[in-house]
Amino acid sequence: ALNELCTEGYLYRKKGVGTFVSSKEQKDNQHDIISPSVYKTDRVINRNGFVCKTKFVKCGIMEASSDVARQLKIETGDHVWYMDRIRYADKKAASFSRSYIRKDYLLDFERDAEDAAQNFYKYLDSKGLVVTTIKEKLIPGWADKEAREVLEIDKATPILIIQDTGFTEDGTVIEYSVSTLDVSFIEMIGTFKRG
Repeated sequence: ALNELCTEGYLYRKKGVGTFVSSKEQKDNQHDIISPSVYKTDRVINRNGFVCKTKFVKCGIMEASSDVARQLKIETGDHVWYMDRIRYADKKAASFSRSYIRKDYLLDFERDAEDAAQNFYKYLDSKGLVVTTIKEKLIPGWADKEAREVLEIDKATPILIIQDTGFTEDGTVIEYSVSTLDVSFIEMIGTFKRG
């Protein structure tokens, strides 16, 4: 019941702190979910009898697009790290994710990225960038060319886009991630279970 109230925007969770009643502004934005992690792809995969594996694809530095800059609360064109990962359910690619983090937060991320890909939040914790709250937005849509190739789907295959923005206890934005999930995979394992 509490998960449903979080999904509907009436409540939100803070990692290690508790569950709280949402403000009217938070409640009115029904597609935003505030939680330590509502849709954890790896948990969903494992819970449904598959073995989840994360494959590091690449990382690098790029100039922040207007969307990435807005999410990270920086200027368009500022340098950010990006990291691409694929999550597999057994041998089937289930999701393609790209994470962004300000370059000034992690000076040598390229050296650590392959290891960080396996448990990104644990890695951030080890660097003193502790994410306590995640704002999650779920959007149905269509995959771009890169995601279609990774997931081996065509233009007509619907996807679920999950946008996560991670915050510290004081509200500082630490990271922004966009994950593309193959809806046919979601249908194969059943409706996403929360928790």
